[in-house]
Amino acid sequence: MLLNDRWIQGAAISALLLSLIDFNQRYDVSSKNRDDKVIAQVELRTNYTPYTEEEIGKVMASFAKYDVPPKKQAQNKDKPKPKPKPNPKLSKEYQDKQSGSLEQVFIGDYAYSLLGVFDDGKQFALLEQRNVKNGQSKRLKVVNDQNIEKYRIEKIELNSVVLSVNERTIVLRLFEIKQKRNK
Repeated sequence: MLLNDRWIQGAAISALLLSLIDFNQRYDVSSKNRDDKVIAQVELRTNYTPYTEEEIGKVMASFAKYDVPPKKQAQNKDKPKPKPKPNPKLSKEYQDKQSGSLEQVFIGDYAYSLLGVFDDGKQFALLEQRNVKNGQSKRLKVVNDQNIEKYRIEKIELNSVVLSVNERTIVLRLFEIKQKRNK
């Protein structure tokens, strides 16, 4: 039906003819003509810049001072490196005096803090064990009557864990509760 219309037939033939001409011009296989077209296409692809080579050189020279590698510090082999100061919280004296309500308890080279208290039929607490010397940490699941070195988990409460060693009791709190005083 549509092909019966002379206008549509003419348009289809014209489109086909233009496509063949375009194909022939784009994919010409004669070597001389093809090489000239490739060179012309490469020349058309060059970038245009509004700046002269001299202006570009000045800008690049102004940034050259930032391309210098940093100077290496001279190492004096005669001078010993200063020793890092020992953490006072890692001392046995400090650790033996820990007691009362704390947000962090130090045992050996580790700092323990309470992350949460949970109940899945049996109550347990999740502690973060952080090595104070190298900063590495891991999480520990603890239950009642479990030991962490010489400290014993006496009681797990809603927002705290009670630890004991010898005569001392430490309450490791999830967070500090501050109450307003009535005046």
